[in-house]
Amino acid sequence: MCNLNIFIKTDDFLNKDLSEFVGFFNSATYSSFINNHDGEGAYFDNKGLLITSPNKINFLDYFEEFNKSNFIITHQRYTTSGRDNKYTHPFKRGDFILVHNGVMSDWAKGEHSDTYMFFKRFEKKFNSINGEREFKIIKCIKDLLRNEGGSYSMALFDELTKRLYYFKNDGSNINVVMNKEKSGLYISTAFHNMSLLDIYNEDFEEFDINNLSIYRIDLKNKGIKVRVLGKIPKRKKKKEKGFITFDKKLTLDDFKMGYNIHEGRHKRNCEDCGFETLNSGGEIGGIKCDDCLESLKKEFDYSYYEELENEREME
Repeated sequence: MCNLNIFIKTDDFLNKDLSEFVGFFNSATYSSFINNHDGEGAYFDNKGLLITSPNKINFLDYFEEFNKSNFIITHQRYTTSGRDNKYTHPFKRGDFILVHNGVMSDWAKGEHSDTYMFFKRFEKKFNSINGEREFKIIKCIKDLLRNEGGSYSMALFDELTKRLYYFKNDGSNINVVMNKEKSGLYISTAFHNMSLLDIYNEDFEEFDINNLSIYRIDLKNKGIKVRVLGKIPKRKKKKEKGFITFDKKLTLDDFKMGYNIHEGRHKRNCEDCGFETLNSGGEIGGIKCDDCLESLKKEFDYSYYEELENEREME
């Protein structure tokens, strides 16, 4: 998947030579680009500069932007949907900037990438809600991701308030460190990039990020402030006792294996299940009693069916 490399700093962070800091960041993003080379983009909050390229960006050409910006947001892309270069992150809509690492297949529509469609929906929903700005942001995040079964690690920057919102689920990895003075915070998908930061400055400590928590990161008088504003509702499985359905078509051999065991154990005497387990679509329609279900689990390799069952998660 893609890589995020984000650096947040106060105005007094650069206590070393600027060239060393830019050199570190250029090395870190180059390391990420090696395996995520379908494009790179960057956003600097000082003047709202957003650049995207199908090739690696040389950040040594952006000394002034690094020096004057507090939020530096970059993305190294590995394409999973939306093959056109126009879908290179970061995306900008209105006053918002978004980067995403992960795969949310249900959002991808036609030629459009999953992130593009998610952000489009976010903007529409945000504009339709009444209330205080931050309340609307948090509500949109919760509502749009509460049923998400894909993977996501997202950073959403609000140009109007100069606040960054970060949130992820257990389908993605992230590494976050902050220095003791709370003047610098680094977010990266790639764990090995942390060793590059150690070369530049050893005064950084790991900062724990919890799945489904929505973090707000902004600058205060005493440095960088990180606060949890809420949690994305955890996706729940829809359970019906003694009944299993499957989203994917099974092979005939898969069906025969399960059906024969089911038939043999109950000798055609199961009034709850009957023998209507193969529907017209060629899928197993359901096992409707506990005895039949336990028979299958005990008497043949059920791991394949359990895998399919786990994919059927609904609120």
